Amino acid sequence: MNNNQDTQLSQRIIAAELLGTALFVFFSSTLNALAFPSPLQLATGKGMILTLLTLTLYSVSLAHFNPCVTFAMFLRGAISSSAAAIYLTAQFVGSYLGSLTLKFVIPPADHIKIIDSTTLSKIALHQAFFIEMLLTFFFIFTILRTLRFKKPFPTIAVVTGTALGTATLIGHTLSGSVLNYAYYLGPRLVFSDISAILSLSQLLTYLVAPLTGSLLAWACDRYFRCDSACMCTTK
Repeated sequence: MNNNQDTQLSQRIIAAELLGTALFVFFSSTLNALAFPSPLQLATGKGMILTLLTLTLYSVSLAHFNPCVTFAMFLRGAISSSAAAIYLTAQFVGSYLGSLTLKFVIPPADHIKIIDSTTLSKIALHQAFFIEMLLTFFFIFTILRTLRFKKPFPTIAVVTGTALGTATLIGHTLSGSVLNYAYYLGPRLVFSDISAILSLSQLLTYLVAPLTGSLLAWACDRYFRCDSACMCTTK
């Protein structure tokens, strides 16, 4: 592959990750503005959104749309450090643009609903940390195991959306079940919730905990990978 082809591929990956993350943040955050939806409504909506976006853009960028997924793919050796940087940049820019678009279409009175969808007031910090870590572990682990199928697509789209919906249903009323720092950061930058971004408790819960969950998911996936002692036939 020549340099021109590499450049075109990188541009498509950037565009796909930016667009996918922007759309996910826009539609998922819109759900939060709908008179505080129930956990079931939010879980169903976010799961369907991610499933459709994965089906649409998987062939271009493998549809990460989440720094935790990119981190796990980097640990797995599926992407290089430079590729991971491209993914992360596109995701954070996409989150910001999606949030900026949301600001123009959502009435000002509903802005607080968007950034108030996550809260630590109901549980202690260590509990929120553990829940976000565990839910992210579950989410990433299901993705990594599905990617070991001979033909992961389109199964990966259904698994990814279902895993996110399940995690949201379980953890939304406890820790917010964010599992995605780009999804967390973009709306708070746009809606000027800087205090939340700089809060140590928020950083631990919505940045460190998900990355820790991703690391554990990668370790477990590596442990359970198929070899001669496994019952499966794919590696």
